[in-house]
Amino acid sequence: LLEAILVLESHDVAGGDTQRFLPPTPLRIVVDHRGADHSSEGAYADFEAKLVEGRGHPVLENREVLAQILPNLLTTARGLAAEAVPALLRQARAKHRRQAAAESARLYALQKVNPNVTEDAIRAFQVYAEGVATGIASAALRLDSVRLIWRGPGSRPA
Repeated sequence: LLEAILVLESHDVAGGDTQRFLPPTPLRIVVDHRGADHSSEGAYADFEAKLVEGRGHPVLENREVLAQILPNLLTTARGLAAEAVPALLRQARAKHRRQAAAESARLYALQKVNPNVTEDAIRAFQVYAEGVATGIASAALRLDSVRLIWRGPGSRPA
């Protein structure tokens, strides 16, 4: 099994506030040697307690594994993580739009009763909000960690 942790990270274009709407979000992906996704299966969701520390397995000395199978598993894990990204981005964009619309409405209402709230101040907020939206849109996955788990002959997930 290959367990990969990928992190969806936004890029702070607007002075650090992009992470209010899309904080670094870890995605845990578990795939077997055939590339099948086991990330959400109960047997693999909490297998940490069942793992036994062991010595490195000779499979890691196999050139075919290192040259072909592991890269394929990583590609599969990245692809599975990428499938989750659109929903996370939609949630972040929706939260940002709601808050930006409320803040913009507040500024326009305040401008009617307070001459110190200028068009420049409102425009500055709009530029800021556009920067946050750009930061959310530029979010990308980063591979954070990888763990290869050897399931020996006869072992099965509990």
